[in-house]
This record gives sequence, C-alpha cells and structure tokens, in this order.
Amino acid sequence: MMLMEKYKENLDALTDVSSELGEIFSTVPLYTIKDMAKWFNLVATFEPQFFAHMQLTPLVDCCVVLLQHPSLLQDVVTQAKVISILNGFIRTDQRSNRGKRSIDWG
Repeated sequence: MMLMEKYKENLDALTDVSSELGEIFSTVPLYTIKDMAKWFNLVATFEPQFFAHMQLTPLVDCCVVLLQHPSLLQDVVTQAKVISILNGFIRTDQRSNRGKRSIDWG
C-alpha cells in the first residue's frame, strides 16, 4: 500500500510497469488476493456499513493497477476476484444510497 501512495499522483501517467512495482506485487501470493476478495465480498454483502468510515482509495487503486497491467496478475481467476472486490463496493454503495452516486472512497 505504501508503494501505491508513492505512485498515487502518477497513476494515469504510469504506462510501463516498473521493475520495482512488478517485484513488489510478485511477492503477494495469489491465495492472499483470493482470500482478501472473499472477505471483502462477504463484508460488503452482510455488513456494508463496515466500510462507511474506511479509507478505501489505496485498495481501489491497487485493484486498478493490477487490472491495468495483466503482467502483474496473470491468473484469470484471481483477476475475476479483484473485479469482484470493485463490484462489491459498487453494489454496497448502490444499496446504501439507492442508486445515487455519492460514495467517497477516499
């Protein structure tokens, strides 16, 4: 997450994955990402208010970077789990705001 803060201002300009970024993401085992996705989806489904006061921007940024650069996350099942995290947050927002776009993930 600290690396995401380092690149936060340049995410749009980041066209090439630096070796540092690839090296850091490669240290995270796939099962960790899958388990994290299961947990976030479970909480988003049954206790959506849990996320009400959390700073979710670093997690969302991390998910987006992983999806933007398939070389970082080559397993399609894990890519689907990452997408399910983002979808869970959107569903939670839609339920709590009845479709109004008002969530502030940051």
